[in-house]
Amino acid sequence: MRSVGFSRTYRSDVLISGSRFLCALAVRWPHLMLLPAFSDESLEVRWAMDIAMGRRLPLTAYDAYDGPLFPYLIAAGFKCFGFTLAVPRTIIAVCGVLTVPATFWLGRLMADRWTGVLAACLAATSPALVLYSSHYAWSNSLTPLFATLAFTALYVGVERRNSAVLSLAGVLAALTIQTHPLTAVVFAGAALWLIPWRRRESGLSRGQLSRLAAWCVVGYAPMIAANVLRPLISARLASQRTYAFAPTLHPGEYLSRLVDLIRTFVDMLAGGLAFDRVPASPVAFVLAGGVLLWIVGVDWVKGKGLVACWIVSTMIALPIVVKLFIPRYLAFLLPVSFVAAASAIGPALRAITEAHAASSHRRRRIAGTFVACTVVLVVSAYPLRAMQRYTTSALANGLSNEGYFRLRDVLTQRHACGRQLLVEEADRPLTGPSWVGLYAVDYVLSLSGCEHQFLTAEKTRLALADQDEAWVVLSSDTASRWPTPWTLNAEFVFGAPAGFERVPLTLYRVRRARRP
Repeated sequence: MRSVGFSRTYRSDVLISGSRFLCALAVRWPHLMLLPAFSDESLEVRWAMDIAMGRRLPLTAYDAYDGPLFPYLIAAGFKCFGFTLAVPRTIIAVCGVLTVPATFWLGRLMADRWTGVLAACLAATSPALVLYSSHYAWSNSLTPLFATLAFTALYVGVERRNSAVLSLAGVLAALTIQTHPLTAVVFAGAALWLIPWRRRESGLSRGQLSRLAAWCVVGYAPMIAANVLRPLISARLASQRTYAFAPTLHPGEYLSRLVDLIRTFVDMLAGGLAFDRVPASPVAFVLAGGVLLWIVGVDWVKGKGLVACWIVSTMIALPIVVKLFIPRYLAFLLPVSFVAAASAIGPALRAITEAHAASSHRRRRIAGTFVACTVVLVVSAYPLRAMQRYTTSALANGLSNEGYFRLRDVLTQRHACGRQLLVEEADRPLTGPSWVGLYAVDYVLSLSGCEHQFLTAEKTRLALADQDEAWVVLSSDTASRWPTPWTLNAEFVFGAPAGFERVPLTLYRVRRARRP
C-alpha cells in the first residue's frame, strides 16, 4: 500500500512538471528567432559549427573561460537536425523550458508541492529567464538549468546522506561552472556552508565530501586540461574582457558595484528588464527587495542556511571581480530565490486546500482550490507585462532580427547567393558598432544555405580584382572609403541592432567602372 501511495504522489508531481513545461514553452516560443537581436552569440555558434564539421575538437568554448559543454551540445544539434538557423535557439529554448520543471522539483524536495508549483510558475514567466536564458544562443543561457539541477542534487544528497547523489551534484556543479566561470562563487559558498554543517550534523563522512569534490574535478577536467596545455588561458582571456571583468579592492568602488548588483538582481526578481529599459514598477521593486531580505534573514536564522549562503556568497564575491552586472550573470540565482520566496506562500496555499479537502462540503473544497490557483496565477502572470512591453518596444524600434531575414530574402529573390556575394568582416579587435551586425549577417546567411564569402574590406577588394560585377554587404564607414575603380549601387539598406541603436548596413551591387 505504501508503494501505491508513493507512486500516486509522484505521478501527480510528474503531471505537474509536464504542465509547467508546456506553460513555459508557450511563454518562450513566440518571437524566439526575432527577439532579442543576434549578438555575439554568432561567434559561439560558429565554434559549434566547426565542431560539427570536424574542423576542431576543442577543450573549451569560443571564449576560453567557458567550458566545451555548450558548443558540443549545439554541434550535436547540428548533427541531428542539420545546419539550420533554428537549431541553436531552439536547443536553448528547450533548456530554458526545462529549468521550470527543475525549479518545481527543487521546491518540492526542499519544502512541499505548492512551493514547487508557485516557484515553477514564477520561473516560467520570469522575463529575465525568458529573454536572457531561453532565447540567446550562448553558453551562459544554460547556467540556470544546470545550477538548479546542481542545487537540487546537493540538497538531496546532503539531506539523505546519499553518496551517489552527492557525486552527481559534483558533476553538475562542474558543468554549471563550464557554462560560465562566475558561478564558481556560489559553489564556494556552498562549500563554506558544508564545513560547519558537517560538524553540527555529523551525518556526512569525509569520504562522501571527498567524492563530491573529486567528481567536480572530473566534470571540469576538460577546462583543467586546456589550462595546462595552454597555461592559464582562461584567466588570461578573462583579464582581456575589461568591459566586465576588472578586479578591485577599493572600498568605494566595491560598494558602488555591490549596489549595482543588488539593484539589478532585485529588478529581475520583481519581473523587470531594467537592462533593456523596461524596469519593474517601484512597488514591485520594493516588494521584491523586502522578499530578498526576508529570504536571506529567515534562512540564516531559522533555516538550514544553504540558500542564504548561495545568495550572500554570490553578492559578496562578484563585485570584487566584475564591474558590469549584466542580468545573465545573475539569472542562475532566480530559480532558487523563487523557491525560497514561494516557501512562505506554499504552506498557506496548502493549508487552504487541505482545510477544505477535510470538509465534506464539495463547494468548499472547490473554493479552496480556486483560491489557491488564483493566487498562483496572479503572482506568476504579473511579470508577463514587462515582457510584453519589451516585445512591443523592440519590434516598433526595429531592434529585432527582421532586417537580417529581409536581407536574406532579397538575396534569394535576386539569385545573389554564391561566390559573387561578399560580406564584410570587421577588422580585429572587434570594437566598432557595426561588427555585431556584420557577423550576424554572416551567421544568418551561413545557416540559411546562402553561399557567400566573409572577408575583411581589404580582402574583399582583392577578391573583386578579377570580377566585373558582384554583391557586397558593407558598413557605411567602409562604403565611404571604397576605391573609385568600382561603382557602388545601393540595393537594400537596413539597420542592424547594436544596443539600443541601429547601425546601417547596405547591400551593394558592385560594378567595375568602365574606362573611357
